[in-house]
Amino acid sequence: LGVSEGLEAGLSPFADRLRSLFIVSATRLVPLEQVDESLASEELEGLRVQVEPTEAPKCERCWIHEPTVGRDEDHPGICRRCAGALREIERDRA
Repeated sequence: LGVSEGLEAGLSPFADRLRSLFIVSATRLVPLEQVDESLASEELEGLRVQVEPTEAPKCERCWIHEPTVGRDEDHPGICRRCAGALREIERDRA
């Protein structure tokens, strides 16, 4: 997301949640001038959106493309978040 300084200040506290809000693999807040091929918001001045495909592998559990997929030896096809969830489920069953 290309954002003005004012929007950046308002969105920064929520930066780690934007990916879930938009249901995408990742989001980044960058200055407006850094998004070349983007669409300007028709409703919110100072906001531009640029969408690009990710190269990260897709988690077999949550289907999010995430760079942590494959890093867990016990669960090589899933992301770190899902591996943690499975460990918690396994712990609760024990």
